Amino acid sequence: MADPAGVAWVFDAAARAQRLSRSSRGALISLVVGNLVPLVGVLVFGWQVAAVVAVYWLENGVVGVINVRKMAVAEGDGPAGRALKLTQIPFFILHYGMFWFVHGIFVGVIATMTLGPAAVGGLIGSGLDPWLAVVAVVGLAISHWISYRENYIGRGEYLTATVRQQAQAPYGRLVALHLAIIGGAFVIAMLGSPEGPV
Repeated sequence: MADPAGVAWVFDAAARAQRLSRSSRGALISLVVGNLVPLVGVLVFGWQVAAVVAVYWLENGVVGVINVRKMAVAEGDGPAGRALKLTQIPFFILHYGMFWFVHGIFVGVIATMTLGPAAVGGLIGSGLDPWLAVVAVVGLAISHWISYRENYIGRGEYLTATVRQQAQAPYGRLVALHLAIIGGAFVIAMLGSPEGPV
């Protein structure tokens, strides 16, 4: 079974540091700025855990969309790449989309645990202003697009990226979010309040 590179680097600090060291300055700045928006949401606007998890869940959807583009331009497979793309891209969309959708259900469960069953969709009353959520997700999407343009295309990462490697890359994010959701739910259940996970 192939090692899902995207999963391995979530837990490998050295691999993450190496990826960041090769990243462009613009991509790093956009990463920090994009992730400041949810932090401001918590510190200034009082977002609860449901709001933060919802924003990062939506970001994972953006990552999936950009990853389809990355798979489409990957050239590391040579001539065999075209046939691989015809099978791997639809499979990725279905598989990743399914995981993303199920995590959306978990986001609703977390919201219900923190806000009670009366919260429509689990997010009304979480402090998540829809416009601020859009700003947060757009900020994070811009960060990922800048990384795509400057690192993946600009620094030629696509030349050695294979379709299979790229198909596996975003799953590390899903694992991280999954663990955060499970851990957050466990802490909420233990403490009886959402402040710990926030």
